[in-house]
Amino acid sequence: MRNYFFILIFMSLHGCSHAEDFDVMKTALGGYCKGNDVYILQSETIKPPSRDQLSESLIKDVGEDLINALYASKNSPLISEKICSQINIEKSLTIEKALEGKKEVKDIVFEDEHWEHFYHVFPGVKGVIYISSVAYSSNRKSAIVFLASACGPLCGGSTFIVMSYKEKKWRHVKSVQFSQS
Repeated sequence: MRNYFFILIFMSLHGCSHAEDFDVMKTALGGYCKGNDVYILQSETIKPPSRDQLSESLIKDVGEDLINALYASKNSPLISEKICSQINIEKSLTIEKALEGKKEVKDIVFEDEHWEHFYHVFPGVKGVIYISSVAYSSNRKSAIVFLASACGPLCGGSTFIVMSYKEKKWRHVKSVQFSQS
C-alpha cells in the first residue's frame, strides 16, 4: 500500500499520465479525424523547431509559459493507440523508407519523386502527420503540442496547438501557425 501511494504522488507531481497525454493528442488531431482523408501518423514524437526560430509575436500569441513548458518537456512517448479511423500509425522507419530516406518535413515537401514513391507504398493516404510530446502549464489547465504535416510538394505546414481543460475535457483553444507550404 505504501509503494502504491508513493507512485500516485510521483505521478501527480510529475504529470506522468499517458491517458491524459493521449486525450490531449486526440484533441490536437481532431481536425484530421473529420472527413474521408486518411493520414499516416508517425508513432514517435518529434521535436518542435528550435526556439530561436520562433518570432516574438508567435511566442506572445501561444504564451511564453506554454512555449517554455514545451521546450523543457523530456516526455517523448510512442503513440500506439488508435486516434481515429482516418489516422494510421506507422513507425518513423517505415515512413522514411516510403519517402526514400527523407526524415524531416522540411526535406520532403519540395521533392515530387519522393512523394510518388510514398503514395505507391501507402495508396489512398493523403499525407504524413508528426506531433510533439505534450507539455502542460504549471497549473495543468492548459496544454500545448507542435504538429507538422506534409502531403506532397508545396503541401504541408506546422502549427502550435493550445488546449485547455474545462468541464473534465480537453478542448482546442487555438492554433498558431509556424509554417505553411
